[in-house]
Amino acid sequence: MKGYDYNAVLSVFYISYIVFEIPSNMACKWIGPGWFIPAISLGFGICSLGTAFVHNIHAISGVRFLLGVFEAGMMPGIAYYLSRWYRRSELAFRLSLYIVMAPLAGAFGGLLASGILKLGSFGSLHSWRMIFAIEGIITIGLSIISFFTLTDRPATARWLTQEEKDLAIARVKSERVGTTEVLDKIDRKKTLRGIFSPVTLTTSFIFLLGALSSLLPLRKSELTFLQTTSQSKVSLSSHPQSSRPSTPKIPLSPNNYIPSLPMLSAPSSQCSSRSLAGVSTDASISSSSAPQ
Repeated sequence: MKGYDYNAVLSVFYISYIVFEIPSNMACKWIGPGWFIPAISLGFGICSLGTAFVHNIHAISGVRFLLGVFEAGMMPGIAYYLSRWYRRSELAFRLSLYIVMAPLAGAFGGLLASGILKLGSFGSLHSWRMIFAIEGIITIGLSIISFFTLTDRPATARWLTQEEKDLAIARVKSERVGTTEVLDKIDRKKTLRGIFSPVTLTTSFIFLLGALSSLLPLRKSELTFLQTTSQSKVSLSSHPQSSRPSTPKIPLSPNNYIPSLPMLSAPSSQCSSRSLAGVSTDASISSSSAPQ
């Protein structure tokens, strides 16, 4: 990738993530989180695995777009799933634990990636491709297990007795006065009211700022690079060509020629300030003085 290709690849993810956020929430309610969450987990596990085999910006942009589609419904799906088990007073703490796991996952993910990079190869894959392949395979494996272990709601939990199921359902219904069912159907009026709720809009704006902040350090580094480059050009232009110290040419012989050094270069002031008798190991030897 070159130029702003990296920024474009990052932006493609957020396009699909924003567009499919609401449809994913509706699909989660319609399908049920017990099947929907493992399915989208399997989807972005496959996308992670596919990233290991991309070779151009078009392929990686497509994979990133699909990654945003599958990941759009993860966080709201988790929130909806927990709301089937806990009351509102208990839900905030459980959701906070889930949100706190994100930076912790990033920390341990870095350690895992560092360990993966110590491997020589993973099949035919090398370097960064191994990270996406191995972590994608792990995600796919856990997603398949979740299809059999993640229960949809308390009424279908095989690991609860009938008394425990009734208690879990009664706890959630206790704060919903006038309702007879824990799960209600999708209603257009309720959907629009949820979309345009001040809480929803405020939270969306906060997450938008968080997404934009991920690009700001890159822009700042670009500005710093441009500023440094311009200052260097001004500094060089302030000195006439004739006043610049010339680089001394050291004759190369079998005794003082080191093959790896001609590939390196240093400012000419370093060459003029160093003098070695007999053998020279200065890395500032110009590549123009290497034997043709």
